[in-house]
Amino acid sequence: NAFSECSALIEIDIPDSVEKIGSAAFANCKQLCDVSIGKNLQEMGSGVFAGCDSLQDISVNLNNTHFTCVDGVLYDAERTKIYQVLAGREKPYYIMPASVDTIGQYAFWGNQHLEHVKLSDKIISIPSYAFSNAAALQTVSMSFNTEDINMKAFEDCESLEQIYIPDSVSYIHETAFDGCDKLNIYSEYYTKGASFARDHGIT
Repeated sequence: NAFSECSALIEIDIPDSVEKIGSAAFANCKQLCDVSIGKNLQEMGSGVFAGCDSLQDISVNLNNTHFTCVDGVLYDAERTKIYQVLAGREKPYYIMPASVDTIGQYAFWGNQHLEHVKLSDKIISIPSYAFSNAAALQTVSMSFNTEDINMKAFEDCESLEQIYIPDSVSYIHETAFDGCDKLNIYSEYYTKGASFARDHGIT
């Protein structure tokens, strides 16, 4: 949280000497619009740029072998993990690359533009707070390999209207859909998705 909530911060140049950035280091810097990452950054915590509403892209040094930013999404170099779908990314849809098998905590947090998401077939777990406060999100499509939906994964996704929960899901945290007042769950009757809906008064 080193620079979180710095309301006037506009530009960050992370030098080659920096090897690690901790979680939420620049979270909710609403005016931040220009970020460059040096060649030696190797580790990054969760939600480093969560809620940075003006940030649409990140410039990653071409010699950095650990991270890449493509179409407003920060990944590891092999595009197997999503670190951040930047809050300033204005496209209403996101089709996750087939290579992605991990979503970082707070990865979609605070994006106010995203309406439709299709997850990769390799996603087994939707982590805590992954989509929290993604206020425009309306639909999510997950694969038949997804097994668990964790704490507050979709918290305050106030526009979320429909989600299909496949038979493969065996665990849904009690708070996974807190604040999703418009939600309809589509699921087979004798599945975790259906029992969760019944237990929580969700259509």
